[in-house]
Amino acid sequence: MRTLQHHIAMNQILFEMGTIPLDLIQEVFDKVQNELRKEVKPVIYKVKNPKAAVWEGNVELDEISLPFPFPENRRPFIFIHGAFNKQNKETAFDFFKPFENEVKLFYDPNLGYSDVDVYILSYDTELTDEYEWSIRKGFEMILGPITDPEPNPAPDLFAAVFWHELMKRAEEVGAALVPFLKGISESVLINKIGRGTIVTHSLGCHVFAHAAQSFINESSGTTDIFSEWLCMAAAIPMGALSPGGKYSDANKVLNIYADSLEVYYSKLDSLLSTVYFAATGTLAIGQTGALAYNSNINDIDVTIDVNVTHRVKDGYFEKLGQLLYYKFHPGDGA
Repeated sequence: MRTLQHHIAMNQILFEMGTIPLDLIQEVFDKVQNELRKEVKPVIYKVKNPKAAVWEGNVELDEISLPFPFPENRRPFIFIHGAFNKQNKETAFDFFKPFENEVKLFYDPNLGYSDVDVYILSYDTELTDEYEWSIRKGFEMILGPITDPEPNPAPDLFAAVFWHELMKRAEEVGAALVPFLKGISESVLINKIGRGTIVTHSLGCHVFAHAAQSFINESSGTTDIFSEWLCMAAAIPMGALSPGGKYSDANKVLNIYADSLEVYYSKLDSLLSTVYFAATGTLAIGQTGALAYNSNINDIDVTIDVNVTHRVKDGYFEKLGQLLYYKFHPGDGA
């Protein structure tokens, strides 16, 4: 708790000093938001053979359509990536592959995961050159000409402006995911499939929190449809999963009587402490944990493991490799 108070106090001081220009970022976004606006149509890919894809280099991803006929006697594992990614098969697979490299769910068919099907949600969160020029124009409308020839001379500030758009996209993608969750619910209800796992990272946590909350609000049937959710480096406002928070019912898609929602957080997360805070003015769950007590949420402090690392491409999963491996293989010498 003392660390949390320190976080809040430091950010408040930085804000009051003008070091974190929240008002400027909001003003720039207000001027260019129409140029950044994009209605994103997410795609769900099913990895045809996860073992062959990761361990043999034979990558085959099939785009699925809804309603989707889930294969019987299988468990769905769903992966949702974070921000600053293209929407395509390659990017989707690049999120799953480093996770499997560490966890080795499919390396040996005798390890207990041969009944798992992998689904990857792909959606457009790329900060393109075109968007950077639009954001640059917004800054110039307020501050005057920028002499630096690069389109994006201040990456964190530009990313913070774009994050306002990404939050809109996250909620649109989350809403689009609800029919998929309803299909899972219907299949779980008749024992056609088993309860699977959700793995989300960064903005992907916002996507799934919104989807889960919307599903719970609309559901009249089985809501306990997953066994666990790994919520990693979550770009969700502090307190959002707690009672009274925006996504306070999202955890109900899981077993509420077990530690089924694991929130992995780092107090030093580089992106959440800069880009995310500059965009929102609040700490993220990925920095503080969910802070939801007497619930099925388990906060896991991985500051020592990941330190400042946020992005998957910078080794986020690799830094958590041992922790994740023994989570999924608890009898393997942990």
